[in-house]
Amino acid sequence: MFIGVGQALSVFVRKAGIKLFANKGAISVQAQNDLMELLAQKSIEITSTEDEIKITAKKKITLNGGGSYIRLDACGIEAGTPGEYNVKAGYYGRKPKAKLTPELMAFPVIESGEFNAKFLFTDDDGLPYANTKYIACFSDGTQKEGITDENGYTENFNTDSKQTIDVRLLNQNIDMILGGVHE
Repeated sequence: MFIGVGQALSVFVRKAGIKLFANKGAISVQAQNDLMELLAQKSIEITSTEDEIKITAKKKITLNGGGSYIRLDACGIEAGTPGEYNVKAGYYGRKPKAKLTPELMAFPVIESGEFNAKFLFTDDDGLPYANTKYIACFSDGTQKEGITDENGYTENFNTDSKQTIDVRLLNQNIDMILGGVHE
């Protein structure tokens, strides 16, 4: 099942909770172009029953509880507290400096789709050029290749800004250029 939403999606349950289960496979939640918030009136629990918990940030991690904090960034580790600071360890040693560079995932670029266009290719008799390869050249210099559907339509081209799109069918027997302005 796939659900696609163009603007916003909200789910609100008044009297019961929300549960999300995956029997097999991972659950992935992403905020690709903005922040992500988890907010609870009571506690938030994060548990790994059989492995580890990793928290990674490109710039900084700050843990704050009751005014005491630990801040981690490229310049160092800072800890502060308005109360007592106790360190308990079976062994406490010092070693040379070390660094672990995180591998951060890059988010895909997804256009907002404010502007969109779709092209229909037919011959002089109105018969569609079905399942025909094409290349679309956008005025910003990008290109997309695809195959027309059974009715002769290209995919729907979505962009964030108005662009001219030149589409060329790629077939031994066809050599044509059609252009359009995407509004």
